[in-house]
Amino acid sequence: MLKLIVDNFFVLKNAIGVEPPMQIFMNAIRKVIGRPPKHRNATLVFQDSLTKYQEYLNSRSVYFDNHLPSNDHKHGIDLIWLVQGSKESIMEVWDSVRRQKIKFSSIKIVTESGINLPFNGVYSIYESLEDACLNCNRDYVFFLNGDSHLHTALVQECKMQIERDPIADIFYTCDDFTDLDGLKAKPRFKPQFNKYLLYNKNYIGQNLLVKRRFGDSLNWFDASFKSAFMYDFLLRAIDKSAKIVRIAEVLIHHMKVVLPESIEERKKALQQHLIRNNDFAQVRNGLEIDT
Repeated sequence: MLKLIVDNFFVLKNAIGVEPPMQIFMNAIRKVIGRPPKHRNATLVFQDSLTKYQEYLNSRSVYFDNHLPSNDHKHGIDLIWLVQGSKESIMEVWDSVRRQKIKFSSIKIVTESGINLPFNGVYSIYESLEDACLNCNRDYVFFLNGDSHLHTALVQECKMQIERDPIADIFYTCDDFTDLDGLKAKPRFKPQFNKYLLYNKNYIGQNLLVKRRFGDSLNWFDASFKSAFMYDFLLRAIDKSAKIVRIAEVLIHHMKVVLPESIEERKKALQQHLIRNNDFAQVRNGLEIDT
């Protein structure tokens, strides 16, 4: 009987993943005893979860307002922004960048030669990521890739996390997605660092806070990787036994679906990592898409 309930639970969960687990479990029992299942309207479930997520974001905003870095915080942060997207999306990202508690002189913008940015400010422009990294002089570097918004408290929370864990080399954060009206949904609460999960796919993403001295020790990024350069960087960081820490807050808001890195580049980076560590396993595509 128990095995039938469990088997039915997973069948129903795959078919009706939008419903709460308890309701799926009760439907599994109904199915075993021969009674019809009861389903919630998918739209109502989504609206309910969306309302709860907005409440969560509001509560975190209150938390950020009442928890600030200590006055003697000494660690500066440079911000490197890899610009891409339409003029409108670039302006929206810039609006989130300029609201950070960071000096404009700390902002390094990487963009293609000849592109006119639709805003003014005291910032530095570079044609390559390598040049931008070489010109950073503060203790930490935050990388903002593409057209993602920064939460107003991102730099503030990064400084708080540095105070909590000053020996960490790399930090990453949770994220969500925002529509044209600014409504935030689909949060991705990422797990603690696990290299085996990272082997499967880059669940950490490309928005990182890195201790500058550590990045310098790795010579930052391999220019041969056009899309998976951050993935390769993370794998080389593992080679050096880096301490990689999750910031358990939603501090990045993506404006559109995040484009995956090249699967072939990721396979190449992972294969090189395994060889460096005397593991001669063969990297192959996973059973799921983008793994």
